[in-house]
Amino acid sequence: MVGASQDVKSEQWYAGILYKLVIIFNIGNPSEYLRNWWLERGAITPMERWSEFIEIVLLASTQSKIIIF
Repeated sequence: MVGASQDVKSEQWYAGILYKLVIIFNIGNPSEYLRNWWLERGAITPMERWSEFIEIVLLASTQSKIIIF
């Protein structure tokens, strides 16, 4: 995880978390998700993309209960 002392843009922060979740939940190729899914939604804010990913991709791909904090 990125330390507080590093200068990270919100775009990078949200994309990094998405990348990790794709790996953890074995959703697909994380690099492809960043190249395709994430960048295709560049017209909306990183937080909106993040919310959409959680609602549409992550929750649809797992039957387990998920806690993200």
